[in-house]
Amino acid sequence: MDIKESLAELMAQLEKVLTTKTVFGEPITVGDRTLIPVMSVSLGFGAGGGTGKQQNQEGAGGGAGAGLRINPIAVISASPDQVEVLPLRRPGALGQFIETLPELGGRMAEHLKQLKQAKAAKGKGSQAAEKPEAQEPPAG
Repeated sequence: MDIKESLAELMAQLEKVLTTKTVFGEPITVGDRTLIPVMSVSLGFGAGGGTGKQQNQEGAGGGAGAGLRINPIAVISASPDQVEVLPLRRPGALGQFIETLPELGGRMAEHLKQLKQAKAAKGKGSQAAEKPEAQEPPAG
């Protein structure tokens, strides 16, 4: 395989790996919030080749290689009323983000509880409008 073929094969393999999904991960939906991981991608590659002749011998060789590094750098958090980019590069930011997940779950549970209570109260209110309350007889 000559150097052109090596580079063509290397680039074909890199095209399979380097897509927008490499930088923006699969969205994760939690309640009404969608989380999209964001990565930093670094790439390095090189190739070389040559020929040589020594006395009655001739030879040729070539090769190519690449290195790829992917690091999580942020999470995009989108809800119906807000979109935030939460950076992960600050010291401890990933840990801080992970610590907020239980709080988010608790908030969602509380919100669902309030919605159920409001729905139940609305249902009772419409029943009360249909049935007049009994009045106490006058004292005397």
